[in-house]
Amino acid sequence: MKKKKLIIAAVLVLIAAVAAVLIFTRKNETESNPESVNVADIKIDASAGGISVVSLENISGMYVEDGSDEVMSGIFAATFRNDSDSDLQYAKLVLTVGKEDYVFELSTVPAGATVRAMEMNKKAFVSSKGEVTLKQENIAWFDEAPSMYANLFKITQRNNAIIVENISGQTITAPIYVYYKNYTDGVYIGGITYRAGTQESLAPGKSVTLSAKHFDPDASRLMFVTYAH
Repeated sequence: MKKKKLIIAAVLVLIAAVAAVLIFTRKNETESNPESVNVADIKIDASAGGISVVSLENISGMYVEDGSDEVMSGIFAATFRNDSDSDLQYAKLVLTVGKEDYVFELSTVPAGATVRAMEMNKKAFVSSKGEVTLKQENIAWFDEAPSMYANLFKITQRNNAIIVENISGQTITAPIYVYYKNYTDGVYIGGITYRAGTQESLAPGKSVTLSAKHFDPDASRLMFVTYAH
């Protein structure tokens, strides 16, 4: 009988220990879950006016912000929206949660568009405790809406390639660059903007095939073209 009581007592101790572990784990999951942050409570500094936070999350997959496509897990990502009437050229944003700073860089975000960016230092989200603020360290807006110059170029899209044809009737001086971003389900993926280009001028009627490692006609969007004026 005594042995039986000891076994029951041991089982009860084990159950209590498991319960404690579960409570601790759930607490930590809550504290380290960026989705637990109410984006409506984020204090946006006047310097970052025009940019709002749509959602926060931890994601796994290819890290796109440095072009390396390194496969990673638990990377902190934030979805931002350009609420202004102007196209955003570049922004370096700092999202502070409690005492922890998270850095995001955005580029080529049209007015009204939404973009999901990964934390630039590949940080995971630490804790949702404390005040949440958003400010900018650097921000620039396009003076004029960026253009594809459809009157000068005919552009054909291929997997990992962009074909540029000069339809202007005049030689177009190099360098010629085509800028593009990845885009899925109405959201630009990555703060990064990719660029494909040539250092050779393009005679009338001539075309050039640009290598574009990250370009997929079904999951990318052409943003704008530049050339030497």
